[in-house]
Amino acid sequence: MSRRTNIGRGTRFTLAMQVGLGGVLAIFAAALAIDVSDWWFVRFDLSLSQRNTLDEEVEDVIDRLPEKVVIDVFYRPFVRPYDQVTVEVQSRMLNFLAVISTAHRDKFEVNTFGPTDLEAAQVRQGELRVEGENVLVFSCGERTSILGFFSEIAAIDWGHPSVRLLDYLQRQGINGVVDFRTFNPNAPFRPARMTDFQGEEAFVQALLKVSSGRAPKIYFSEGHGEASLEGTTTDGLSGLKRLLERDGFVVESWDPEDSANRVPEDAAVVVLAGPRQPLGEETSAAIGAWVEDGGRLLVAPHGEELEERFDHGVVRLMSGWGMIAKPGVVCQPIIDPTGVKVTGYPQCAIFRIAENRMDHTHEVAQLERKHNRKLSFANTPAIEARVVEGGRFPTRLIVVPPDSWVDLPDPDGFYDWSFDRGTEEKNTNLALLCTLELGASKVSGATNVRRARIVGAASVGLLSNGYLDANRHFVRNLFNWLAEREHRLRVSPRDPQASHLELQRSAALPILTYTLWVGFPGACLVMGALLGWRRRRA
Repeated sequence: MSRRTNIGRGTRFTLAMQVGLGGVLAIFAAALAIDVSDWWFVRFDLSLSQRNTLDEEVEDVIDRLPEKVVIDVFYRPFVRPYDQVTVEVQSRMLNFLAVISTAHRDKFEVNTFGPTDLEAAQVRQGELRVEGENVLVFSCGERTSILGFFSEIAAIDWGHPSVRLLDYLQRQGINGVVDFRTFNPNAPFRPARMTDFQGEEAFVQALLKVSSGRAPKIYFSEGHGEASLEGTTTDGLSGLKRLLERDGFVVESWDPEDSANRVPEDAAVVVLAGPRQPLGEETSAAIGAWVEDGGRLLVAPHGEELEERFDHGVVRLMSGWGMIAKPGVVCQPIIDPTGVKVTGYPQCAIFRIAENRMDHTHEVAQLERKHNRKLSFANTPAIEARVVEGGRFPTRLIVVPPDSWVDLPDPDGFYDWSFDRGTEEKNTNLALLCTLELGASKVSGATNVRRARIVGAASVGLLSNGYLDANRHFVRNLFNWLAEREHRLRVSPRDPQASHLELQRSAALPILTYTLWVGFPGACLVMGALLGWRRRRA
C-alpha cells in the first residue's frame, strides 16, 4: 500500500498559477500568430490541383498595376429554369475574385452586391455612373471597364426557350438566343448550359484596360448627316457610345469644318458612320492622308449614298482602299413551316452569320470563333474586295451566306426579295465587312511607328441601336482591334471545383476568429484544469 502524499495550499496555489499562466500564454500566442500571419501574409496552396494559385501571366499583370483597383460586383440569379446555370457562372467568378482579393489584398478592393443589397447597389451604381445587373465594374483612378457575367465572362447556350422564357431573357438583356426566321415556339424546351468560361482572361483584359495609361479616344464625324451618338431610335448610335465608354474608350464628336479639316491629334480611331451628304474634297483628302500616315478608320456608308453616289462621299473613299460598296441588299432564302426554302418575303433580307463565314486568320474572327457567336444583319448591302495600287488587297472578314444573292430595287425603289438571274448576282466572295492594314508608318506628332488599319462595313446598320445587342461583342472587339488594344493574353483556366473559405459572404470569418481567440486558449485552460485536478487526487 502506497503512502498518500499531502499537497499543501502553497503547492496547489502554485499549480493553479501555472495553469492560469499557461492559458494566458496560449491566448497571447494565438494573438501573436494571428498578427504575424496578417503582417507577413504568408499563404500556402495545399490543394492537389493548385487551384488557389494564380497563373504567372495574371501575377505579372497584377504586379504592374499602378494603383489599387476597385472591383464592384453586381449579381442576381435568374429565375427558374435558368437559376442553376446563372448561379454556376456567378459562383465560379466570385470564387476566383475571392482568391484574387485574398492573395493580393493590397492591390484590390472587391465589393459584392447580391440580391439582398439592392439599395446599396443603386447607391454604388450612381457613384460609378453605370447601370444594369450581373456586371463587374473595374475602377482604377478615372479609368473604368465593365464585364458582363453572361457575355464577356461566360458563353451560355440558352437552349430552346418557350415564348414566355424568351421574353424573360430579352428583358434581362440576353439577345440573339434564337433565329426568328426558323424559331418554332412549339418545339420542346431545351435547358441552358454553360459552354465556355473565360473569367480569368476577361479579368486580365479588364485590368490591362484600366491600367494602360490614358483611355484611347474615338472621334465620330458630324456635320454631314451622320447617325447621331445621342440618337435613341433604332438607327441611332447611343447604344454604341455606351458600349465603347463601358469598355474604357473616350467617345467624342468631330466636325471637320470646325477644325479646318484636321483630324484631332489624340484620335485613336475616326468613325464615319453613315453620312447622308458628301464629305467634301478637302475632308476626304485630309482623312485619306491621315490614314496613310498610320491612322485608324472605320467607314460605314448609308444606303442613300449607294443610290446617289456622291462625288466625295465615303463610298468613294472606301474604293481607294479596294472596298467597293455595291447597291442592293443581301438576301437569303428562308425556311417555311414545311421545311422548304422560299423567297419573296422581307425576312429574306434578315439573316445570321456564323463564325464559319469569317476569316479565321483575323484576330477578331478568332475571338468570335472561341465563343461560337453569331452576328445579325438586316437590309445590308455587300462589298466587293479588289486589289488596289501597291498590290494591297482587303481582308474579307465576313463574307455573305453561301446561298445568298444581292437583291436590286425596281425603278420605284422597291424590292421583291426574289432572285432574278437576268439582273442580279450570286457571288459568295462578296463581303459584309472588310479590313485592311497598310505598311508601317510614323504617326505625325508621335514617336512610335504603327500600321494604319481600315475597317469598311457594308452598312451603318451594324453599329446602330437596332442590331447592336446581337453584335455587341463583335463590334467591341472590332474597335479594340482598330485601336490596337486587343489585350490577347492567354491565361490557363483554374480548376472549377474551388474549395476555400469564403470570408466575405459567409460566417467563416467569425467562426475562424472565435476558434483562434477562444477555442485554442479555452482548450488549454481545460487541459490545465484537468491536470491540476488529477495531481490533487494523486
